[in-house]
Amino acid sequence: MLNKTTFWELLTNYKIDIALIERDYAFGHKRVAKQREQFLNKIETHLSDNYELHLDYVYGRVEGDTFTPIDGKQKLVTLFLLHWYIMVKEDVGCDEREMLNRFQLGHNTHLQQFCNALATQEISLPPHTQHGELTALIKNKYWYKNVWNKQPSIQSMLVVMESIHQKLFKTKHKSLWESLTQDNIISFEMLNLAEKGFKQIDQPYIKMHLRGKPLTRFDKFKPRFLQLIADQHGDKKLKHPTKGKVPFATYFSYKIEQEWTDLFWVFRDDKATIDDNFFDYFRY
Repeated sequence: MLNKTTFWELLTNYKIDIALIERDYAFGHKRVAKQREQFLNKIETHLSDNYELHLDYVYGRVEGDTFTPIDGKQKLVTLFLLHWYIMVKEDVGCDEREMLNRFQLGHNTHLQQFCNALATQEISLPPHTQHGELTALIKNKYWYKNVWNKQPSIQSMLVVMESIHQKLFKTKHKSLWESLTQDNIISFEMLNLAEKGFKQIDQPYIKMHLRGKPLTRFDKFKPRFLQLIADQHGDKKLKHPTKGKVPFATYFSYKIEQEWTDLFWVFRDDKATIDDNFFDYFRY
């Protein structure tokens, strides 16, 4: 089921563990500078004017007290940095700061250490927004390790933190923290693929991430469409060729990953994928 939530609500209810996803955090790279500036400008506008910004969806699996995202790593890391910055800017209490330790990046020890330091170490923002000052301040802290200068994800995070500082330091809103955690200005839909009927559906997406293969537009469409089927048809079942009767969503997943892929494959022409063929068919 899709559930509207915020980063802070998600972090309050679950540990967020993105250890399955091995790719670097890339939102600070030069090649996405335009998109980064547009996105952070949008965040600044919505926070300043106090009206909701909806960030589409994040999907993954809830197991016990842990949420493991399958898609949405870049978004969640950016929201982590945004919450950290506003905590520091508005001198939010230590208990809330330590909540950031529930954000786990266990696949990268250096990255996890850096995030833990942000959550627990004392820091004050520079008094103005001269470019590079926040980065220099952090790198001059006793807890900052020189080896982190060779970690692409950490350097990317510093770029994003610097951009956030440039945009939000002079914001005159009464309380950006209240906007984030009480007014829920920035939200997204969370799709839990571990719910009934979805335990097998997410396996292809996990495998693709482990191989470092980015999800295509069609890969992102499928779980949302599967969720729609589950919402509309509930526990209705069809006969699977090997598993007996299964929910409609599981049956559809089998068809689209197996028989229908074989059917469309012969029409791929010189393309490496058949995503467009599927989209054309669904539009028809």
